[in-house]
Amino acid sequence: MSNIYFVSFYRYVDAIREFNKILLYIYKTKQYHQKSPQYEQILKKNEQMYALLAICLSLCPQVKLVDETVNAQLREKYGEKMARMQRYDDEAFSLYDELFSYACPKFITPSAPSFEEPLVNYNQVCFHILHEQSYQECLNSTHISWCSCH
Repeated sequence: MSNIYFVSFYRYVDAIREFNKILLYIYKTKQYHQKSPQYEQILKKNEQMYALLAICLSLCPQVKLVDETVNAQLREKYGEKMARMQRYDDEAFSLYDELFSYACPKFITPSAPSFEEPLVNYNQVCFHILHEQSYQECLNSTHISWCSCH
């Protein structure tokens, strides 16, 4: 769950490093988990981590931090979506939304819950905060230098 912390607080480089380590480990040990009762869960978490890695790399390109094996898997799964996400238009926004909604744990909230208000989809709120911050960084032309510093 610390990877979600990195993504939520704009620590994309840290998140990329951690996702790379975990995805590489899963790739190398996948054959040993096939008989495990948790194998389906491992596969689902694996797919969710690839989606979050795609988001991180689209917001903060750091391909040198990703192992060749993980990068090949990522490009196969999300290569086209990642290229479209880097355009920062309405279609990109909907792709970020789609991937974040799929991959983010359902209990992640951007703030403490309000018990007086009706239930709100906090994944959407958290995603919009994340996206707006990143979009502003891109507009200010400091996106690449900002990413490489954190």
